[in-house]
Amino acid sequence: MKTLIMRFSITSSLRYLSHRETLEMFHRAFTRADIAVAYTNGFNPRIRLSLPLPRSVAVAAEDELLCAGLEDTQPATADRIEEEISSQLPLGVKVLSVEIADGKVSCIPLSAVYEFELSAPAGEKALSDAVNDLQNALDGDDGVFVQRDATRSKPVRRIDVSGYIDSMTCGTDRLRVKCNITPSGTVRVDEIMKLLQIDSARLSGPINRTSVQWRRN
Repeated sequence: MKTLIMRFSITSSLRYLSHRETLEMFHRAFTRADIAVAYTNGFNPRIRLSLPLPRSVAVAAEDELLCAGLEDTQPATADRIEEEISSQLPLGVKVLSVEIADGKVSCIPLSAVYEFELSAPAGEKALSDAVNDLQNALDGDDGVFVQRDATRSKPVRRIDVSGYIDSMTCGTDRLRVKCNITPSGTVRVDEIMKLLQIDSARLSGPINRTSVQWRRN
């Protein structure tokens, strides 16, 4: 089997697609483009298609990654696949590059950068104070805790996210936060907003994941 690694951006109204809906969109695009994507074995085979770093609903992204297993019989080149897939995707999704690697390759996210566009200058005192307070808490030894709601498999939890926030940078009209991603997890976009006391009314545009650092296995 070969592995297709595709970088793409997703913007406009398509940022409201859920993780499952985004996978379904690409599944349909691969099918229409007649790309021989591999399937798992067993009684209920599934397409070998994955988005290694799920994107929160309503978050735009400039540089996402999709991995797909390809059948050895797939004759198309990376350039041809990029052309065919691009023609099958809706406006708002742009293919940036396509690579075909030999064997089964997995991509593991290490960090991500999120950008928040603000309707008021980022240097105003309230936000500046919130950033400074959070930075002081990150530099301390007591941790920075958030509460996560219960899910079907986990109860309500109190999580220390101090190891997940790498840096924060304020510009004139935006805030940039770099987050670490570890085997134990990462900080969520809504948790960053709560920690910095940013509500949706303060945003002048969509939250944007501008870049992700990856490691390949």
